[in-house]
Amino acid sequence: MVRKMKRGIAETTLVVLILTMVTAGLLGGFTYNYIKKQQAQNPEEICRLSIFKAAQLKKISGGQQLSPIDCERTELVLTKDDITEDDKINQEKASKILAEGMRRCWHMVGEGKMDPFSNWDTKETSYCLVCKTIKFDGALQRFIEESSTNKETAQKRGPGGFIQSPMNYVAQTTMPGRQETYWQYLYKSEPRLEQQSFTNLAKSVIEEDSLMLVSMYKTDQKSTLVTAALAVGGFVLVVGGGILTYTGVGAVIGVPLIKLGAGLVAAGIVAAATFIPLAMNAYADCPECNAVGGIAIVPPGFDFNKKIPAKIQGKQMEIPICTTLVN
Repeated sequence: MVRKMKRGIAETTLVVLILTMVTAGLLGGFTYNYIKKQQAQNPEEICRLSIFKAAQLKKISGGQQLSPIDCERTELVLTKDDITEDDKINQEKASKILAEGMRRCWHMVGEGKMDPFSNWDTKETSYCLVCKTIKFDGALQRFIEESSTNKETAQKRGPGGFIQSPMNYVAQTTMPGRQETYWQYLYKSEPRLEQQSFTNLAKSVIEEDSLMLVSMYKTDQKSTLVTAALAVGGFVLVVGGGILTYTGVGAVIGVPLIKLGAGLVAAGIVAAATFIPLAMNAYADCPECNAVGGIAIVPPGFDFNKKIPAKIQGKQMEIPICTTLVN
């Protein structure tokens, strides 16, 4: 009798769970369709809700993708008036705008808590979503062109003639209204790079038409019982045509080969560069993801098929940044 009662309770619980999941999926779909109609001018919210809907329906279907991702590539426009003072770029102002753009992107895609992109049985595939394209207004374009082509102007302005990487700001600045830095929010970890690594990155340039990119590299197929433990060696700094790779403690193990213009050389600039995150914890709140990755700013013309070194589960390998671009 007791055994029958326990089985009956278990079956009832299962039915309630299934109904709850189905209801959640239906409500998610209804909310998405309603918001899309009401907020046609808010592509970020439409994207966020489409990702929520896709992720919820995958849970109901046992991991099969049933709903497409509806994420429009939007623009983040930087203006000369907003980020320059005394004929130089105020790097803190520029970094704040870029860091906030990264925060909004990460919020839009579910903060690493959802896997909307692939079927759970997909193995070792890298998914990327382009959040934003960074654009300059005409005045800022002319300002940076002068710094890039005129050696005298470049020497006068120095690094202030170019927009530098915001990653120092991201690592050190507490988000408004929160008790964590942008880095902690985006990567769920502390920066593990030595100061020289950040110094090198601070000399790099953010170019117009750079992309804010969210990547998810799935390291193994989804298991409903066991989630793989992931370990990644660090971040990769991609510079022009080469790669600077940093380990977890920031040691340089590769040297790029790049050609710089007169203005860039005069200003002591490294040229276009970005960290490609292989953050171990970025998707820690998503047990079905089995993924490493995160959000980065990549240069225009970036090769999505570029392979970068990584150490996963103790195994050294090269992985493609993107095998599938979802938008």
